[in-house]
Parts: sequence; structure tokens; C-alpha cells
Amino acid sequence: MTSPLRFIRGHGFVPFAALLLAAGCGQQTSPESPPTSANKEPGPTATVTRAASTPAICAYRPDYKVIPTTCSSTREPADLYQGVLDVIRSNCIVLAPNPTEAETKRAWEACMKYPPVLWVEAATSPDQFDAWNAQVERIAVFYRTSNAENVTATSFEQSLRKIREIAEEMVNNYHAPIRQVVDSNRRILDSALPELLKVKAAEEGKTAQADLAHQRETVLEIQSLLDRHQESLQTHQAAYAALVAQFETYRTNEPILLARLNTLVQQASTATLATLPNVQLELVQLSRAEGIAPQQLQLEAFRLSRQLSRVHDELEAELEPHLDFMRAHNFARPKLADEPMEVLANIQAYADSRYVRTGDIVTKTLDGIRRRQTALMTLQADQATRQTIVQNTNLAASTQFLAETTARVTEVGKLPPRSTKLRLYFLAGKLQEHESILQLESVCAKAAATPWMGTGCNTLALQFSKSRNYVNTTLPGTMRLNIASMRTAGVNATLLQEIEQHLAAGRVRAAAIAHDVALRSSEPL
Repeated sequence: MTSPLRFIRGHGFVPFAALLLAAGCGQQTSPESPPTSANKEPGPTATVTRAASTPAICAYRPDYKVIPTTCSSTREPADLYQGVLDVIRSNCIVLAPNPTEAETKRAWEACMKYPPVLWVEAATSPDQFDAWNAQVERIAVFYRTSNAENVTATSFEQSLRKIREIAEEMVNNYHAPIRQVVDSNRRILDSALPELLKVKAAEEGKTAQADLAHQRETVLEIQSLLDRHQESLQTHQAAYAALVAQFETYRTNEPILLARLNTLVQQASTATLATLPNVQLELVQLSRAEGIAPQQLQLEAFRLSRQLSRVHDELEAELEPHLDFMRAHNFARPKLADEPMEVLANIQAYADSRYVRTGDIVTKTLDGIRRRQTALMTLQADQATRQTIVQNTNLAASTQFLAETTARVTEVGKLPPRSTKLRLYFLAGKLQEHESILQLESVCAKAAATPWMGTGCNTLALQFSKSRNYVNTTLPGTMRLNIASMRTAGVNATLLQEIEQHLAAGRVRAAAIAHDVALRSSEPL
């Protein structure tokens, strides 16, 4: 099982934030920390006042055991801080008789290199996590709002270090509900140095410490951006997972499809006049079914890709001010959406390629069937015999094909679904219906060699010109009008430009998919 600490350290920029803290607030000896007392135990507790279920806030000077640790769950952090200050003032300053003002100031500054430190005692059970967080917040409010001269940036940094140690101790001790501690620990890591303390840090001449505070704040801003955009990506996770599962099923069944096509090719090569129509009809039906699935996959993959791309572009724009900082600290540029976008692009490419391959196989097989049918009819003894065979074998297939073409014409004449907000029509599905009808135009053009299709092709004769006019003229014109309406409604300009680019290049199907993606983006969530 993954340990809680591993979980914490596995998130984004938190490891770097921890390194920043370690660099400025860790246990290493530095001019701003006590040289030998960082690991010393605090002195005896002088004052303890605590509620039954509230961890106490404690104050002490970590390098000086003469000053006792004072803990209370009810006293104000400012009061505890001042108490330690008073004891420091009484015990730390040692001066010669009649010191000058400058000597007194230098002595006090030397004492305040190691100022009071505030922290919250560890919770003794998960039930105290909320109370522990509340006490930490009390300390944070004290540092954010205090303008007292002796509330220093050094104290703030050392208090953060101590609180962080307690938080990690709690995470290690409790493997039950630790989310509150994890969140609090992350907040501690990301704590920003208040402006008031920044000024004090500068006044104290702690340039390195002020730089460290700035770095921490920048890391916090970057992490906040990543978290926010990661949440945006998560809203698309369910749709993405469903599409990938659908694609895996679709890809897995390609061998089955190819095997079935191969079987039909073999059947066609040995079929008689009595069985050829059944092979033809199955090929037509298989072609239609296979034509729908890839276009649906392409539409959904393109829609998701555009949504992820928008999140990616927004993140890139918001990271722009931080790029110099990231380069200076060897941060890899975040690519939150790159992998899923690559997967979606591969789905689109595969679906389109399979659509073309399958259509090519079906077209060539139908052409072969027509040639075989003509040859078989020529071999019959006389015209009367040939006509009788054709009539008897084609009747059932002709009836079924007529019913199917009639249903297609009825369906393509219906209005497509409409958006709820802008009341504009979604067009990609309707384009797919018209394209599936136009796929039969070349077949019907040779209906003399395929007599059983004649009645159905007669039904489609007028629809062919209507569908061709819809694909070449009506649809592009409708999309151009809809672009203007969506632009007025404030739809993302990049999405609309993409539709226009596809239209200009004659890519009607890609334009229709992009149109529906843009229109769907205007819908309320």
C-alpha cells in the first residue's frame, strides 16, 4: 500500500516546495539558525492550559533551555509570543554598566537572531485533526496581521518548519483518515510570506530569506495553476475513459470485420446467380454499419481533443509570466493534456484510415460481384432462362433493399438535433447520413448489372442529387451562417476559426465536426 508521505510527495511541485523550505528552513546549520541546538529538546513546560479536544499552541526559543516551553489551547498566539519575548529580554541581554543605546540595540538584535517559535502540538487522534488545523490557522493569522516590531520573518520561517515537522509526524502516525493532515501539510509547504513580513525581512537584511519567500510564492502560484487546470481536465475524464473503451472494442473487432469481408469475397467468387444478391446485400449493410462507427469515434475524439486543447492553451498562457523562473530552476514545462490529446489524435487517424480501407474493399468486391453476375447470366442457355433466374433470385433481396433505402430517405429528411441555448442545429450526424446515401450512387449507376437493386435505387435517384447539394452547398452555407451567430454569442474564437479553415480547404466533414464541437461548447454544463 502506498504510504501517506509518498502520496504527498507525488503531487506536482510539492517536492520542489519542500526543497525550498529545506534550503531556508531545514535542519542544516546556517547563519540564521542556532549552530548546535537545532536538535535539542525544548525546555520544561511552564504553562499548560488546554481544552479537552483541542491541541495546544506552544511557544519557545529552541536554542535556549533556560526559557521554558509555554503551551495553551486557549491563549492568543500573540500573548504566547510576547511571553517568550519577555523571558528572552530578561535572560538573553548581558551588558556592561551604562550601555549606550547602540550597544543595547546590537545586543537585542543578537538575541533576536533566534526569536520565539510558535507551533501546534500533534493531534492525539484523528478526531482532533479539525481542531489542529484551526490552531495552525490562528498562528498564520497572527503572522499575517501583526505589525509588532519583534514579530520577525525569521520567526515565521522557523515556525513553519516546526509546524511542518509536526504535520509529517501526524501523517506517519495515522494511516486512517489523513486527508486533513495532508491538506494542512500542503498548505504549510505553500505558505506565503505576508507583505508585512517581507518588509521586515528586507529591513533585517535577510536577502536570501526574502528570495526564498519569493520562490515559495512563485512555486505556490505555479502549483495553484496546475491544480486548477488538472481539475478542469478531470471534468473530461469520464468521457475520455468511455471513448477509449469504445475505441478499444472497435479496434479489437477489426480482425472479425476483415475475416467477414474475406468470407464474403470468397462467397462472391463461387456464388451462383441465386446466391449473389444475398452476398451483395450483406456487403451493403456491412458497409453502412462500418461507416457509422468510425465517424462517431472521430466526432467524439475531435470534440474531446478541442476541449483538452483549450485547457492546455489556457495553462500555457497563464504560465507565460513564470517561464523564466521555471527555466532558472530547471522546471520541466507542464504538459498535462499532451498524452490524452495524442491518444485522441491516434483514435481519429485510425478511425479515418479504417473507414477508407473498408470502403475500398467493399467497393472492389461489389464491382467483382457485378462482373461475375454478368458473366453467369451470359452463360445461361437463353434469354428466357436468364430472365427467370434473375426474377426468382432477386425478389427477396430487392424487397429488403427497397425497405432499407426507403428508411434511409425518410431518416435523412428529418431535422437534426438542436442546441438548447443558441437553437442551432448539430450538423455532423446529418452529414454522415447524406454521405452514407451517396456511397450507393456508384452502385446504383450500374443497376442494370445488379437488377435486384433497381427498385431501391429508383427510390434513391432523387435523393442522390439532394444529398450531393446538401454536402456541397447547403451544409457549408449553414455552417457559415452559424459561425456568425456563434461569434455574436461569444463562442471561443479559436474554435470558430478552425471551422472557417476547414471550409476554406474544402474539408466539409472536418468542418462539420469542428462546428458541432464549437456549438456544444456554448451549451450550459
